[in-house]
Amino acid sequence: MNEYKLTFLPDQVTATVPEGTTILDAAHTVGVDIPAPCGGKGLCGKCMVIISDGTGHKSVRACEYKVECDLEIRLQHKETGNDILMDGAGRKVAFNPMCVVADVLFPRGEVGDYDNDSWKLCMAIAEKVDRRADELELTMSAIRELELQLMKDNFTFKAVVVANKVVHVTNEDVHPYVAAFDIGTTTVVGYLIDSLDGTQKAVTSMMNPQEPYGADVISRANYTTQEDPDKLTQIIRGGISSMLDDLVKQVGISRQDLYLLTVVGNTCMHHLFCGIVPSSLIRVPYTAAVNAPLLLEADNLGIEMAPGGCVQMLPVFAGFVGADTNACLIAIDFVHEEKRTLMLDIGTNGELVMGTKDKAFASSTAAGPALEGAKIEFGMRGADGAIDHVSAEGDELVCHVIGGGKAQGICGSGILDIIALLLDKGMIAPGGRLVKADKLEGSFAQANAWRLESNAQGGHVMLQDGIYLSQKDIREVQLAKSAIAVGINILSRKLGWEIEDIEQVKIAGAFGNYMDPKSACTIGLIPMELLDRVIPIGNAAGEGAKIALVDFDEMENGRALSKEIPFVELATESDFQELFVENLSFKDDEDE
Repeated sequence: MNEYKLTFLPDQVTATVPEGTTILDAAHTVGVDIPAPCGGKGLCGKCMVIISDGTGHKSVRACEYKVECDLEIRLQHKETGNDILMDGAGRKVAFNPMCVVADVLFPRGEVGDYDNDSWKLCMAIAEKVDRRADELELTMSAIRELELQLMKDNFTFKAVVVANKVVHVTNEDVHPYVAAFDIGTTTVVGYLIDSLDGTQKAVTSMMNPQEPYGADVISRANYTTQEDPDKLTQIIRGGISSMLDDLVKQVGISRQDLYLLTVVGNTCMHHLFCGIVPSSLIRVPYTAAVNAPLLLEADNLGIEMAPGGCVQMLPVFAGFVGADTNACLIAIDFVHEEKRTLMLDIGTNGELVMGTKDKAFASSTAAGPALEGAKIEFGMRGADGAIDHVSAEGDELVCHVIGGGKAQGICGSGILDIIALLLDKGMIAPGGRLVKADKLEGSFAQANAWRLESNAQGGHVMLQDGIYLSQKDIREVQLAKSAIAVGINILSRKLGWEIEDIEQVKIAGAFGNYMDPKSACTIGLIPMELLDRVIPIGNAAGEGAKIALVDFDEMENGRALSKEIPFVELATESDFQELFVENLSFKDDEDE
């Protein structure tokens, strides 16, 4: 079979691939990121590239075009300066770290003393740190290390304990570090923490390297079940390993100083990291393969760490409500929450928890892809070139572009702003239809009538630099906002609350942090009566993962919440479809 050389521009990355390989597959082999939110199914049109075979140029879909000769391939645009949210709404917690070092004085044996050495070690550890001897267990490597110490008549040494597991016994000084990772569908954030005092020492982030295989969890689950059960697991573990290299380099330590990672993510990201094929998430009744907390050996995951290093996976709830939601609840101290609370994490997938410490429900909606730009014609991440906010200054429509240069697309917060603005100015009807130019009223609408263009697909509204929002885009946002609105409606009903009974709305995630709450309420994503109760809490999932590392009791609180809060499958509610249709309109007073 013939092989051909591909050169990806502007970075001059080359690949040699067999004839018939798609450009998208070729890009994957050399780590070139070509956006493919639909997972390469030929549906989204965002993998367009410009190819040259020496005789001319043309624009093609990378997922469909098969290589038949040497090519130069220029990416349409390369997103840079991605605005990844790394901070959360922190709170003070007790210092009771999951990873501790005990200075052990091992008792010398006496005649008639038949307690085994492992039990004696557990008793000695319990005298030094906040652990119960009867709950401790030793890894086989720790047992071997213990016997080597005793063989050398060393009765004073150090024992490293992770959660309730003794993982390392040594007579050398130990300064343990731990790390927390929030694996989002779009971004991954990692934090390095000194386990001796609980201080954060370094932070790093990256775009999720699985993204070229689909922008949403269903695309990635389908790829794993239909194409390759291991590839996305290898990719995310490799990404975490590279982030660990960055973290330890920032502080000047070694991977051998790392004893514990705490990892959170939605259910699909959780399963893929663990190496679990997420087939249960794409078939009825859409359940998790496992929801208990897991303590995994780093060696078995191919992640280099200290002797006996472990990876702690926080528990998931059910369905698509994952360990990231658990971490968000830890971050806001939900186990003690007395106010009537709605916690929303609107990412690529949307999760909701509503209630108080006494009674609560959790659910999820497939809302995020549109709100993060994945189903929008000119949608993109919050990166340089993205229109992230839109406002009116008199009769002028003003777009703010991240980085200040030419607009290349529009991200989620900008999408909300423009729809809310046009809705308020009468350029979008309550039902979501773009109003025809000759029907516009008001000075702003009439001054901006030139932005509207009608076509067979319903038309579009021009923003700037050739970027526009189409009628189809507006419909996608309506679907997304209706899914969230229905979730709020159903959970409040199950609690016996009216919407106005909700005392606070805590919004987690990058989208929630950067969006304008007024825009969200104007389009009905969040009920308008809750506008003054919206509290952005940043990357609460990452914050909760850190808290679990420095306070073992908080980890236990997360475990309890995952068992106590019931999951509600919205689609099985008898009036779900009716409510969904009702909430598609932006306003109740539709008159079209």
